[in-house]
Amino acid sequence: MRILILCFLFLLPFISRGQGSMGSIQQAMQLFDKGDFEGTIKVAVKAIPQVKQEFGEKSPFYDGLIMFVALSHFRLYQYKEAEPWFVQHIDLVKQINGESSAEYMASLNMIAQIYRELGKYNDAESSYLKGAVVAQKI
Repeated sequence: MRILILCFLFLLPFISRGQGSMGSIQQAMQLFDKGDFEGTIKVAVKAIPQVKQEFGEKSPFYDGLIMFVALSHFRLYQYKEAEPWFVQHIDLVKQINGESSAEYMASLNMIAQIYRELGKYNDAESSYLKGAVVAQKI
């Protein structure tokens, strides 16, 4: 997850200042870094449609906002709310990085934690096992 944040920080200076959603992305990052997870959710959810339109679904900016929402819910112990965001994040990571990436493995482990907290033990086990298979490939 920190890799994605570092990518954001690296790419921000290279993005045209004319992009309207960049300010929202930066604000979401700052709120997340400060531990204001409720604020992060509000800003990120509002920015997601515009970021999707400007950069596309397969952009690190779009996926990053999805991840910030998922992690913010997780940090607020809102596991039920975090689950669909993590599922969406996993689908994006699989499309962007493939099923043999460290990012995919980390995402599987995060969703497994969510499933465990929700009492979905079969889903948790399945996700952990998929993550273990990916770990053997990388």
